[in-house]
Formats: sequence, C-alpha cells, structure tokens
Amino acid sequence: MISLLRIRPLITSLIVSASVLNAGEYQEQVMEIAEAFSSSDPETQYTARRNLEILVSDASAPKEFRGSEKITEGLLFALDNDQTPREAKKYILRQLARVGTPEAVNPLVELMSGKDALLAENARKAIESISGSKARKALISVYPDLGEAGKLDILKSLAHRGEPGSVGFIVEQLEVGSDEIAAAAAWSLGRIGGSRSINSLSSAYSDDPSTKLAAAIEQALLSNDRVTTDSLYVIYRDGTSAAQKRAALRRLIDRQDRGVSDTIADGLA
Repeated sequence: MISLLRIRPLITSLIVSASVLNAGEYQEQVMEIAEAFSSSDPETQYTARRNLEILVSDASAPKEFRGSEKITEGLLFALDNDQTPREAKKYILRQLARVGTPEAVNPLVELMSGKDALLAENARKAIESISGSKARKALISVYPDLGEAGKLDILKSLAHRGEPGSVGFIVEQLEVGSDEIAAAAAWSLGRIGGSRSINSLSSAYSDDPSTKLAAAIEQALLSNDRVTTDSLYVIYRDGTSAAQKRAALRRLIDRQDRGVSDTIADGLA
C-alpha cells in the first residue's frame, strides 16, 4: 500500500510546475497583437485594439483561474519590451486600468515617473483603477516629486479611489499647498466624504481661507449630506457667492430646521 505522505509532495510539485508554465501564458499573444500597432493602416490599428480588448476580456473572465493575474503578467511583459510600439503601450495601459492587479503597481510607477507624458498619464490612470493599499501608497509616494499639474492629478486620482486612508494625506495639502492645490484637496475631500473629511473642511473654512479656497470648501461641504447645520448657516450668511448662499438655504429648508425662519427674516431685514 502506497503511503499518502509520499504522494503529497508529488501533487504539490505538479501544482507548482503548472503555475510556472502558466506564468507566461499570454505573453506571446499580447506581443503578436502589439506588433500590429506599428501599422499605419487605420483598419489594422482598430483590429489590433479590438483583439487586445477581446483577449483581455476572455483571459480575465470569472471562469478563468488566476485570469487577471496571468493577463496582467502578459501585458507587463509587452509594456517592458523595447520592441513594443508606443501606440500599443498606450492601449496596454488602458487594459491594465481595467484588469491590472497589484503586481502592476511598481512597473506603472516607474513609467509614470518617465519622460513620456502620454504614457505617464495613462500609467497614473491605471494605478488609480487598481484596488488595494499598494496602489494608493504608490500614488502618494510620487507626489512630492511632481510639479503642480502632476500633484493636481494625484489628488484627483485619490478622490476617484475614494479611500478613507487617503484623507490624512489630502488634509495636509489642504493646509500647506498653494491655493490651486488646496482647492483641489478640498474637492477631493468632498468627493471622499466621511466625518473626518467634513470636519477638516469645516475647520479650514473657519480659518479665514482665500476666496478661491473658501469657494472650493463651500462646494465640497454642500455636496455632502453629512455637512453640519452650523456650517450651512455660516455658508448662507458668509458664502462667497449668491449661488452658494442659495444652495445652503435650500439644504436648511430641506432639513426643516426650526431656525430657518429666523435666519431668512434676518437676511431680509
């Protein structure tokens, strides 16, 4: 009788070997499609884009074991290949935004920090779409080395990701950044929402901000259901524009706050 203890290492070995064989499963297919992007014929380019989309969709289908991981490996292989046309890399990055796994983050950060503005922008958007703290931390890590335009893009990416873990970093930019950066930070906090975001925005609003920043904070607060009634009263009274004041008043009326009538009377006096 054969011992089960002697069979188990064999099974494990087979599983590991299968994983190694599958690691480069899509590399050849991706490279073949990428080569077609070097053609100047629009029809050939369109076909290449469609073929890439179909390959990625099929490879990452729910029924495929480790599908997203394996197609990510294939896409990264082509992205790192000097023979891959620039146009192909652009569309590969867009596919990584669809299905990319955390394994793609480090290569994408390197590309995002490169000199090719088009690929850098698409790399940032790909990282923005990848779930998990690794992607969020990567976006934050490159922030100090960027110019103002790049920093604005990072703040937008963090806002679109909507993770509470980004709030502390964004609040820092609200407090120490230029007016443009601070206004973007206010918008980002409004987009993410949550009590910490709302409290930070309310605190900054009470700290005599510039007109540009005050307007951004007002908009961020007004876009959140959790804005406090006290903040709405302040915006109604001291808002930067008639539109903001009306918006605050509408929110107060919707809440049926018992102090609204007195507030309106005071405003008409």
